[in-house]
Amino acid sequence: MSSAAGEDVGRGDDGSAPSSGPGLVGFEPVGVRVVSVDESVDAVAAVRVLAGRSIKALSDDECLGVFDDIELIRRSLDAFSSGVAAEIDGRGLCDLRYGSATVAWFERRHGRSRTAVAREIKTGRKLRSELDVIEAAVLRGEICFERAAFIAGKVNPRNAAALVGAQDAMLELSAAEPSWAMFTASIAALARYADADGGHDPAEPKSRASVRR
Repeated sequence: MSSAAGEDVGRGDDGSAPSSGPGLVGFEPVGVRVVSVDESVDAVAAVRVLAGRSIKALSDDECLGVFDDIELIRRSLDAFSSGVAAEIDGRGLCDLRYGSATVAWFERRHGRSRTAVAREIKTGRKLRSELDVIEAAVLRGEICFERAAFIAGKVNPRNAAALVGAQDAMLELSAAEPSWAMFTASIAALARYADADGGHDPAEPKSRASVRR
């Protein structure tokens, strides 16, 4: 069983998750135990090993390299986490098991912001149901989750077909445009252009951004 720093991060004898797992200490209701999978247990162990390294002992190159590695890990985990959150919400698990809305339950269990959990669920649902190419790319670490979430947030029933068809182009744009401001302005402009019946906001500032492959 995987472990780090002498601490067992595996399951109990009955196959359930430990009673005080990562981020749950002080938040988890008494008696609530869930079953995990080997891959996630191993991921927790690996992260704890990394977190046990001395940051001060890292060389300059190692600092830069480790940060790059962490970014790739974060991208994949954030995308996978949003998918799991959307699945939990879609199945109504928190309501069925605990009589609570998903966002309220994970606030109680993890101490997280309800707004942040709701955004994660919404993004996961959009990525899985409509933006499968974007979802696959962020799971592979080819685009940061913030950019994928921004794209997902711009999809609506009126422009969905156009944006779904432009997924490869948006990924190319992301790879070519390092500026967050320019990338988001371009995506917003594309979403507005594709939304033929979208509501017009006369106070909305006009953008001169253009999208090119």
